[in-house]
Amino acid sequence: MKQIIAYVKFHKLPAVALALQNIPGLTGMSYSTVHGFGRGRATDDKQKIVRDLVEFVSMDRAEVFCADESVD
Repeated sequence: MKQIIAYVKFHKLPAVALALQNIPGLTGMSYSTVHGFGRGRATDDKQKIVRDLVEFVSMDRAEVFCADESVD
């Protein structure tokens, strides 16, 4: 059993969820909204949040558990 965690832009989550529904044997997906920063540093993102002088981007975190042979 493997856990896969993916961080996706909020507008891409529906497409990711629909694609995951087409995988045989996949039992489900969980998601939550998270805030973070990376290489882009939220310079021009409309969804950025400034907290204590640090700019964060809102993203969705998708989690899936699947059998080892389904990881690819």
